[in-house]
Amino acid sequence: MIRKKISTLVLCISLVGASLSFGPTASASPVNSNAVNAQDASLTQVDKSEISSSINEVLSLSSDVLKNGKAKDYSNIVKDPELLELLNKQSKFDVEWFKKFDGKIDNYKSNVTITRVTQTAIDTYAVDVLYDVEFKLYGAEKVSKSKGEKYRFEVKYEDGKYYITKKLDLDEDTDASVKQQSNDKESLKSEDTYFPDYDSVIDSKIKVIDDKSNNIDRYYEYFTQINSEADNSNIRLNSYSGYNAGSAVSYAERYAESPNYSQYPGSKGYFDEGKDCTDFVSQCAYAGGVPASSYWYAYSAPWINVVAFRDYMVSNGYTSESSWTDGARVGDIVQFYNPQKSEWAHSVILTGNLQGVKWFFCGHSKQRLDYPLYDAYAENGYTNMRTLEFWH
Repeated sequence: MIRKKISTLVLCISLVGASLSFGPTASASPVNSNAVNAQDASLTQVDKSEISSSINEVLSLSSDVLKNGKAKDYSNIVKDPELLELLNKQSKFDVEWFKKFDGKIDNYKSNVTITRVTQTAIDTYAVDVLYDVEFKLYGAEKVSKSKGEKYRFEVKYEDGKYYITKKLDLDEDTDASVKQQSNDKESLKSEDTYFPDYDSVIDSKIKVIDDKSNNIDRYYEYFTQINSEADNSNIRLNSYSGYNAGSAVSYAERYAESPNYSQYPGSKGYFDEGKDCTDFVSQCAYAGGVPASSYWYAYSAPWINVVAFRDYMVSNGYTSESSWTDGARVGDIVQFYNPQKSEWAHSVILTGNLQGVKWFFCGHSKQRLDYPLYDAYAENGYTNMRTLEFWH
């Protein structure tokens, strides 16, 4: 009987002890409670608010330049010297780049949503976020929006404050496997699991921004060149003239922020992986009257792949190709070259124009609605563009 009572007492003490918390109070994410995992337990609501604020400040770099017209020093929230170098150089480049387009805004609205926090080391966390921003350029009729931008940050707690030490654009800098991390406990122990090849990513971005800064006039000349009389005679005889740019643009603006899963349910997988850009412009082109075929149909290679889309459209006479935005019109497709990947890596559709050289576009997987083309070119480390011009 005595032994039974002792066993019961030990069990009760164990249960009480298991219910006690000796660390900081755990709290759900202020923006997505379902996304918080066990590794999030050491972060309080105040911690997350501080982290979100710093991340928002970094991600709003270009919007801040559009509003204030001056560069910013991020040393108060960024600890890593290479990331700090990249951000400060990007801010300085944006000042000069936006001046060339007279790019200005009165204000902007931005929001950071924390979707996952994982402790990777002592006082060190990998933080996945979604970022939204909207603003209206001077002279523009429409509000520019970007929704659901996916990023991963590393933050470290030092000297009573959280500092940003790493930053990855999950739509641009990584492949799908990085976004879909294993839930295996062993994989959660390694920082490299969350930031693979990080040093090479940052080094590449610094080289690109240095090149752009040193050759900003040349890049501006390329970006704004207009020559509507480009020689397309080799294609013109077999060209397709049934493209309705208005219908394509209407589709783009309708589904830029909310993907059309009812008609294209298979797109969700590409969207979740951050690989929905060419799938989206194919949907727009189809809405504009480009007919499906045995080669170009939903989720075929020419439908979802940047280069294969270009090859199909040009070789079948639906489009001609020009450098940068040379001869572009609303409804045409622009593709970006990513030097980090050494490939044409992104597709968007032009939806408007302001003063001849200020193009707006819609696109995925960053859900962008009537967004400035020159802003997207500046922020993502692209070094070249080409336009696929429909016959319309």
